[in-house]
Amino acid sequence: MKSIINDQVEYDSTRKSLKHGDTTIILSPSTARLLDLLITHKNQQLHREFIIEEVWEKHGMVPSGHSLNKSISVLRKAFSELGAENPIETLPRQGFLFHAAVRDASTSSSEDQDRRLVPKTEMAVPSRKAKYVKIFVLILLIALIASTFFIVKTFNTGTRNFIYIRTVGDCQLYTADDNNADKTKAFLSSDMWRKVNSVCHSGKKTIVFYDDNNLSASNSLKENFLGVCSLDKRGAAHECENYIY
Repeated sequence: MKSIINDQVEYDSTRKSLKHGDTTIILSPSTARLLDLLITHKNQQLHREFIIEEVWEKHGMVPSGHSLNKSISVLRKAFSELGAENPIETLPRQGFLFHAAVRDASTSSSEDQDRRLVPKTEMAVPSRKAKYVKIFVLILLIALIASTFFIVKTFNTGTRNFIYIRTVGDCQLYTADDNNADKTKAFLSSDMWRKVNSVCHSGKKTIVFYDDNNLSASNSLKENFLGVCSLDKRGAAHECENYIY
């Protein structure tokens, strides 16, 4: 496995090598195990006893404090020879801290290769954030068109027009012009109106549209239609709720 340390030094744990530019340094097995341990626990304080156990004792070796110090020194010298800053900090009487950014080199390489394969004349692929912004704008545009269509349909549908009934609180009530006074009175005393008229006292300007669905003389469904739409500051309808009862 290859890793990039501090965006500069490539570490190949299989070959036990550190590389930068044309310079490659091969590490001993124990020094490579030490570096693996430091990378695994990067930015964490590691006690000397823990390091000695993981790097030497678990592999059947009898180490000493001198072995650890020597391997630390080898790693520092290797980073120095590769032109990199020393990433290993000594914590007196405690242990060591490996403060470095480490990323997978294979992922980086594949991404770089993909970028090289894209012709310069091609447009860049939009980021995920840009896609979400475009989707949001599209939804907003559809909602605006739908609200405009609702208003046009509500107040002008062929030969039928719609008339203002009255204002109740924050609501403006409209109905089809072929609904007579008795139908309007029946609607204003219906259970459905009592169910929804609380919106007229919510502080939001609202349009309420009522129709008895009298589509033709032969229509036998006799369903009532109710549309309740909030008005924005520009007077456009939005957040519509439709009921058939």
